[in-house]
Amino acid sequence: MRYKCTLAFLVILMLLLTACSKKQVPSESESLTLTENREEEKPKKGVIDTPAENRDAADAVSEESVSQPLVREGKEWKELREKAQENGCICSVAFLGTSLDLEEGMAGFLASEEAEQYLDAYPFIKEIPDEGRITHPDGGYEVYCIVPTDPEASVAVNTWEINEDNDFCGESGQVLYRSDCGDPILLLGNLSDIMPSLDVEIVDREGRVLSYQPFLSLYDGSLSVLPEIYDFTMYHDPDFIGRWSASIPAELGGGIALDLNIQRGGNLTYSYGRGNGVPIAVYEGTWSVSEDQSGMKCLVFDLTLVEGIEDNDLWGQYGSGELYEQICGAWTWERGDGPGAAVLRLTLIQGDPFISGYIVATVFEREDP
Repeated sequence: MRYKCTLAFLVILMLLLTACSKKQVPSESESLTLTENREEEKPKKGVIDTPAENRDAADAVSEESVSQPLVREGKEWKELREKAQENGCICSVAFLGTSLDLEEGMAGFLASEEAEQYLDAYPFIKEIPDEGRITHPDGGYEVYCIVPTDPEASVAVNTWEINEDNDFCGESGQVLYRSDCGDPILLLGNLSDIMPSLDVEIVDREGRVLSYQPFLSLYDGSLSVLPEIYDFTMYHDPDFIGRWSASIPAELGGGIALDLNIQRGGNLTYSYGRGNGVPIAVYEGTWSVSEDQSGMKCLVFDLTLVEGIEDNDLWGQYGSGELYEQICGAWTWERGDGPGAAVLRLTLIQGDPFISGYIVATVFEREDP
């Protein structure tokens, strides 16, 4: 009986040892692999935080994200990056123009005359593949080119949502694009000229982070940029763009100063008063270029009074000046350059003068930039 118990005990012991042997201790090489995997889970350069509600979309995009350069770096691209680097900028941005046809989209714009100047000056733009041509799901009118300074920067493009849920402060939405190679990209968005619709997130190897929503300034129509952005937009300003000042000759009242700010994008401000005192009238509005019946080009101003002093001393001993609620008129213009100053001569041909009763040509000046 004792031998039977001993035999049973040995059988049970063997079964226990067999079960335990299945829980193997990892080998040295396997332990190293596990350690490396844990290291890879740590955040690295270029990791772009994605809101939790958008991570599923981000994962879907990451499967198709760009990890190898798709555009050849030519001379123009290299020089652009060098200029941005000299200025300490994380990326370069240009407003390429406006796509007026929502159906044609990006391809239609790139085939337009407006885009031609950029394709000639920066040939790499035409080489940007479809993966790097990002259009907002709802479309848009404005086309931008983004060129990261760091060729190994991580880049993400998201929709930019502005609504009541975020108190109209804006936040990243749907993920549209991701890349780890710092290639240039093209953006098409902004259905509204007051609310951007795309968000660009860039992280370079130094850990610098840029969050940027491209749009145009309502002040002068130029690209709205941050200190970390190098603007390579090709501006072709008419020769009358700028801030101009004029004074009415002494024999016609004297001491009246006029300030005229003709801005990019068609915006305009105008004010006048005595000397350097508080302006008697301040106007805001728009300008455009038109042609009269003879084919002569003229500047058309459409201004509305936003601030004015009814009881004023505009004409000194001769009394106050009448305030126009609106100034709508057409002027021919002539540009000239004097010593240290630029000159703009405006001659009224139709409509309201700058000041009631003052209808002669007005000569404005500005300091040479």
